Amino acid sequence: MRPNDTKGDNMTDTKNAVRKAKSLLYGCLHTENEKAVAEMLRTMHDDDIKEVVKKDTIIKLFSSMQVCALGGKHIQKKNDMHRISQNARTLARLVIKASEHLPMVSLNKLLCKDNFDLVVNSTLSLSHNSVTVANKMGHLLGHCIMIKNGYSVRRNSNEMAEETRLFKVLFDAEWKYRVNAPMTRQKTVRDMNKDKCKFTMMP
Repeated sequence: MRPNDTKGDNMTDTKNAVRKAKSLLYGCLHTENEKAVAEMLRTMHDDDIKEVVKKDTIIKLFSSMQVCALGGKHIQKKNDMHRISQNARTLARLVIKASEHLPMVSLNKLLCKDNFDLVVNSTLSLSHNSVTVANKMGHLLGHCIMIKNGYSVRRNSNEMAEETRLFKVLFDAEWKYRVNAPMTRQKTVRDMNKDKCKFTMMP
């Protein structure tokens, strides 16, 4: 056997060992994630929204990271788990709204450049002129972008990483102008009109 052949075999063995180690590590992490999500799901009402949460990889990963961030149960606050479940439900509502235009879509699939406009329009539709809902959705999506980016690394998926990168470019460039700013402006105008009505009705 030539020296180069031996070197090539060693490289292959090393790559296989690294791949196996990553697989085992990801398997352990997956188990811990599932435990965290199961704990959160127990606090959630049984409905269509919960079913979406149970099936959506990115929503579950985000929820599990939030549960992990709480630390031990002895330092958790009473409403911590409820807050996490509400965040998951908010994201699930976005998936449900987007699925009206793109059936069987997941949050993973929504977080790509081709579906950015759909995410914007779905958020505006869900907000019902509420700047609070719009801002919350933007905040949650910012976290989910990071979650998907980490997920792409663990899966060794360059394609997924590129999807996330391009979505983030659009998100950073356009979200506040297309969602946050107009919703805030609408609220300001509504508040001004309410004040005018009160002033007009004064004796």
